Amino acid sequence: MTFRVGDLVRFEALPAFVARLPPESQRAFALCLGRVYAVAALTIDGLCVLDVSHDVDPVLGGFMNDLRLEPEHLVKVEPLADGPWQQLSAWYEADQPIAGKLAGATRDGYIVELPGGIVAELLANDLEQHGRALRLPADLGRALSVRLIMLNRRKRVVRVSWPKGWD
Repeated sequence: MTFRVGDLVRFEALPAFVARLPPESQRAFALCLGRVYAVAALTIDGLCVLDVSHDVDPVLGGFMNDLRLEPEHLVKVEPLADGPWQQLSAWYEADQPIAGKLAGATRDGYIVELPGGIVAELLANDLEQHGRALRLPADLGRALSVRLIMLNRRKRVVRVSWPKGWD
């Protein structure tokens, strides 16, 4: 399977060489196994570069950690399809609320599924600032009206917030 920069992939299988790495490096791979990342770059020898710094840096230290993996260790979750992202750009520019639904949790907040299957992050401290709380698993699938506060189509990162006056 071929990948392009921007494709969302799940790190599905540990490469055999990981068993020969130092324990701290093995831990970095273990932290990332099963998680979804955007392909940040492709190397000349066909490796997919995944920016894992969000997951690895706070736990193991360092700065801008990445993994370079053969495609057979990855599964494409979402190809780089720009149609839904163009719609998000229009909503972002118009500062319009978007209907989404609560799809899960991250270490720092929640995952909100937006139209087109695009996944956004809603930070827990944003909820606290608005006097809101979500409870998992009870609120899974709950419909939410959110506002885009950060959209990076190239890196495939979306962050959302509560719109003012939301109830």
